[in-house]
This record gives sequence, C-alpha cells and structure tokens, in this order.
Amino acid sequence: MILLIDFGSQTAHLIARRIWELGSPVTIVLPEEITAAVRQHKPHGIILSGSPKYLDGKKPPLIPEKVFRLGIPILGICYGHQLMAHILGGRAGEAKVKEYGPAMLTIVNQSPLFSLPASHFQVWMSHGHEVQREAPGFVCIARTDTGTLAAVADEKQKFYGIQFHPEVVHTKYGTDILRNFLSICGIRTKPRRMTARTIARMVTTIKAEIDDKRAVCGLSGGIDSTVAAVLVHRAIGT
Repeated sequence: MILLIDFGSQTAHLIARRIWELGSPVTIVLPEEITAAVRQHKPHGIILSGSPKYLDGKKPPLIPEKVFRLGIPILGICYGHQLMAHILGGRAGEAKVKEYGPAMLTIVNQSPLFSLPASHFQVWMSHGHEVQREAPGFVCIARTDTGTLAAVADEKQKFYGIQFHPEVVHTKYGTDILRNFLSICGIRTKPRRMTARTIARMVTTIKAEIDDKRAVCGLSGGIDSTVAAVLVHRAIGT
C-alpha cells in the first residue's frame, strides 16, 4: 500500500494511476487526513504530491513532522520535495531560474531511485520555487543544466525528493523511477492491464449505480475521461 498525500496537485490522480498500473494499491489522502490514514492503511511508503501553492505563500499545505518518523520510505515530488526539505531542516524558496517544460537532468550520485539505463535524460519541470539547501543527511543525486537541486536523497532513511514530475510521459524513465521507489518500499511490481472481466464488472457497477436515472458524463479529451465515457456508453447507451 502506498499513501499519496495530495497537496492540490493537478496530477495527483495521474501519480496514483501510475502506481496502480505498476501493481501497487494506492490511496489518495488530504494532508489533514494523514495521521488517521497511516493508522488505517499501515502503508509501505508515502508519496508527497506537487501543489499550486508555495511554502512562503498564504497558508501552504503542511503535514506533521512525525510523518518522517514512521520508518518507511517517502518520495516528495515538486512541492513535496520542497516541503520535505523545509520540515527536515533544509531550505526552499523562490528559484533563481524558473523551469517550465523540458529540462535535461544529470545524475551526479548513484541511488537505487535512479537505477536507470542512462545518467543524462529529459525530465518535465513546472516550478517557480526550489530546494535551495538540502536537509541534514541528504545529498544531491541529480541536477539540471541550470544547477537546480533536481533530486536529493537520504539513503539511510530512504527519503527522496525530486523537483521534476515522473508521472508525466514527458519525463523519460519516469515510470522506471516510480517502479524503483516501489522496490525501495519492498513492493513487488506487476504491471496491470484492463481485462475484459474488469471492464464487464465496471459496466455492471455503472448500470447499477445509475439505474433508471439520467447521467451526465464530462469528457475533456484526455485518456481517463475518454475511457470513462466509453464505459458509461456501454453501460447505458446515449
């Protein structure tokens, strides 16, 4: 089980989907739900999502420091990376060079998180703030060409922070990085596929839920909403 803490990221559900596709159960929780969620789910690892907010802004979303004393691996992505540094004694603030879009990342220190076929590859950035100083116990494991602390690690505690987004297809080896994190958590990955039995079960569930009522299906054109629209169409027609 992976707990994904959603700080308001527009890609939180995409992160969850990637983890699910790799074969691990994943539950999305809000920051204020983390204590109860840990007791209920007893996770093998935690992922901290990105956020549209900044630590030096108005009411940034936070989590208790005790989350980092659970003795389980934690991966911070974008804002989650900055939040981890902030809570554990590092420093995050406005970036000297804001990065939006593709960037070239270079691995500068070996880490199980970056057990990959290449040490220099493209990642996807979307940030105006960054980690300016690692927290005690962390080392930089990757930088971009701008010098950004693109990834840090405390291998002893199995804490990792990455400024880029591994969940999007624009990051090469993004799925591999998430798979490596699951391996660090002791979770065996087995890619899932949508089977005919799963589709039939979902169609049956949709039929039962809608029954004889009307339904509205929102279609953005993305993969998730398109699949949802097809399933609803199979269940109730037009």
